[in-house]
Amino acid sequence: MKSDPGLFSRRRYALINAAALAALLAGLLLARSIRALPTGLFLGDIRLPQTCLVSRTTSRPCAGCGTTRSIVLASAGNWQASLAMHPSGIWLLVYALAQAAFRALALVWRPHATVRIAVWDLSLSLGGLALASQAPVALQWLAGT
Repeated sequence: MKSDPGLFSRRRYALINAAALAALLAGLLLARSIRALPTGLFLGDIRLPQTCLVSRTTSRPCAGCGTTRSIVLASAGNWQASLAMHPSGIWLLVYALAQAAFRALALVWRPHATVRIAVWDLSLSLGGLALASQAPVALQWLAGT
């Protein structure tokens, strides 16, 4: 059974990369506009709501609690506070910057998208995200700190 050539066309692959790049850049710009204070996250004078469902329902922090604040602190250049808040924040910021660079390169290079390229792209993106978010936590756990 042959795949639909329109499903993996250059144009569609370019649109996906453009949308991903726009979302990444918007997120990075938003992270630069948010202030992380001990009382929560603020966008200007507006306090942002708590988004962790585990923490909201159990009143206990989950393994990922503090990651958003850590990313915000890392984007502001406050590396020590970012690491203290959550070890994955810096790595996720680096991952987002690398993904933005990759998506921009994919827009310029514009390979002929095939099923193989789409599967590799998705696999590497999700694998990188998993490593960036969980490897620092796993290393801390293994070190016993």
